[in-house]
Amino acid sequence: MKRSSYQGVLNIIRFNPHFFVTALFVGIVLISLLLILPSNYSMICCLCLFVLIYSMVVSLAVSHWIYDRSNIYKLPWIKPTSLDQESVWLNINAGFDEITQTLKNSFPDVSLRTMDFYEPLKHTEPSIARARKIYPPTEETEQIAYQSLPVRDASVDRIIAMFSLHEIRDSSERIAMLSEFHRVLAQGGEIYITEHLLDRSNLAAYSLGAFHFHSKKEWLSNIEESNLVVKRKVKTTHFVTTFILTK
Repeated sequence: MKRSSYQGVLNIIRFNPHFFVTALFVGIVLISLLLILPSNYSMICCLCLFVLIYSMVVSLAVSHWIYDRSNIYKLPWIKPTSLDQESVWLNINAGFDEITQTLKNSFPDVSLRTMDFYEPLKHTEPSIARARKIYPPTEETEQIAYQSLPVRDASVDRIIAMFSLHEIRDSSERIAMLSEFHRVLAQGGEIYITEHLLDRSNLAAYSLGAFHFHSKKEWLSNIEESNLVVKRKVKTTHFVTTFILTK
């Protein structure tokens, strides 16, 4: 995907129009109430209107900073090595793939497989369904099950999962997929899991929307239970963390 200057924030609006339509409706209601209610209610209406506008503006501004102004889609945590020519990589997504072309351009010598674990009946977020209509999976994308990767044991050198694993809402299912990563990862290989965390920064930016993310404690517990080890963590702005894992 070739990214424009406002690709990230425009995608958020296109994938989640119901949020913005609802916010517009609530804003109109609050303004109407300001005009018809007695003045002693105006402070409450003004406060609610301020919170609504503040939440929308801050979340879009932060998203623009992360997805359009940072270097996050250059994947700076993945460093080229002399062994890339003979290596096998997996790119794991949950119905919306933004980085296959970047990986191909940046690492043309690797054998890259793009895998999609999206299941319409299980992953019911309407934003994913809209994303798939706007950006359909390519013919080379392999449809997989989270608990069974069609890959031999210890045969993969790098696994990239960018903004995808949080869509697995059940912790035991997430552990099952991470355990599959452990099974297929070659000795010395690396896994890159990039996610927003449920923390103070994301709560401040996305308010209730941040509860769609998982906490750092939850991720570390899932990683430990799948017998993987955190090699290091990389922060992109204050809002996104990449866990670099190994066996």
